[in-house]
Amino acid sequence: MASDTTLIVTLDRNYLIPALVLFKNLIDNSKENYKIEFWFSFAVKKGELILFRRMTDKLNKSFIVHFCTQEELQAPGYKYLTSGAWIRLCAMDQPRSDANLLVYLDCDLFLKSGWDDFILTIPKKFNSLYARRTSGHRNFELQYPSNSKQAYYFNSGVLFFSSNWWFDFAYSVKWKNILVNYDNLGFKTLDQDLLNYMIRDNYFALPLELNSYPSEINSSTKIIHFAGTSKPWGFFQIGFNECDKFQLKLISKIKKSYTKNFNSIIFLIFKFGGFLGLELIFKFYWRFTIMNIKNRYNEIRNDVKTCH
Repeated sequence: MASDTTLIVTLDRNYLIPALVLFKNLIDNSKENYKIEFWFSFAVKKGELILFRRMTDKLNKSFIVHFCTQEELQAPGYKYLTSGAWIRLCAMDQPRSDANLLVYLDCDLFLKSGWDDFILTIPKKFNSLYARRTSGHRNFELQYPSNSKQAYYFNSGVLFFSSNWWFDFAYSVKWKNILVNYDNLGFKTLDQDLLNYMIRDNYFALPLELNSYPSEINSSTKIIHFAGTSKPWGFFQIGFNECDKFQLKLISKIKKSYTKNFNSIIFLIFKFGGFLGLELIFKFYWRFTIMNIKNRYNEIRNDVKTCH
């Protein structure tokens, strides 16, 4: 059945493979035939884009897929703003006359069957945002309080919002005005801080089961978000130290499912990608292995400092 819901995924060249894994995950676990938009950083090479499109053709059975490339954006303190995070704002700026609901998804997610049941509960005339509230940002909230004076900070890895909401509240204009003064505002998490500064508490709380961190998952979790340094891919990873035995067991099952999808994607790239495919696979493993080693080193160093 065709859907009037559009899914948005943004990525730079480092996340081409995770984005393909997410695409397979969506195909396997979605109940409707959604439209999906892949928004690429301008830094993605033409050959890499062609290879990505070839892989989506191999995987796809029913989704309507669109590909968009975001050009370079200039801003104070940044050479360019086209990482997967910043492209999200540009994707939200895109007018869409054929979509009632938009769903933004980070590349480091794993979706279980039933993840999209929530869509059916959203009223047709819905004109707002659903995002999950998250802790650990109290200083930000004190510096930039909301009208309600309550905790409001949300994670932007999973967003459900209406196609008109972004424009009805003039966010497409506001975020560019904020960007001019970005360096002076003391933001630390790129676009997520900007979104929270701009939107504050003008949204509804997304059920935790639709954006659960590893330490929060349970049997009802529908979307697990590997936010931070611990991803379901790569070597020399930091463990999930905050998880109990039950959660670790669930994570193990999820990682096995993710790895199965991941390996099938790697095989397709190896089979149909030629030299460019091998280069893409090598760069991916090299990039995230180095990153994970650095994260391990920093974690050990911080533990040593704590002991002293």
